[in-house]
Formats: sequence, structure tokens, C-alpha cells
Amino acid sequence: MVQKRPRGGKDKEPIPCPTAIVEYNQNMNGVDITDQYLSYHSLTKRKTVKWWKKLLWRLIDICILNASVIYKINNPDSTKKKTSVSIILDR
Repeated sequence: MVQKRPRGGKDKEPIPCPTAIVEYNQNMNGVDITDQYLSYHSLTKRKTVKWWKKLLWRLIDICILNASVIYKINNPDSTKKKTSVSIILDR
């Protein structure tokens, strides 16, 4: 069910919605975040005419991003910046 406001009305009324659309809207955020990261840190800055080169570089970008995310999940302490105070206290 989605809420939709009819024309000229102030109250929203529920309208049935297919489950595929509801699931797509719930999970689309992950795709948006991936595209955002890849726009910042992408290897595909160079232009090419060959479609298979574009696909190859895109897949390499996604592999590097996935490896980075998995590394950050498995090693949460490695991404924290060490301050001078924490370096002195570690001695």
C-alpha cells in the first residue's frame, strides 16, 4: 500500500501497490550509495569507445569498492585516524 493524495484533496488515501515495486523502493538506496561512491573514486575517468572496456573497468571499480567495504567491516579499528595522544599512550 502506498499513500497518494488525490487531485484537489488534502488527505492521503491508501492505494494498493505491487510487491515488486515496494521491494524495489526499499532496496534502491543501496544502489544509490554505490553509484555515489563510484562517482568519487572511479578508475573509469578515461573515455573509450569500446563497450567491453567500459564494462570491464566498471566491474573492476565495483570489485574494489566491495573489497574496501568488506575490509572496513572486518577491521573497524584500521580506519580510525590515530591522534598524537593515542600514539603516545600506546607506547
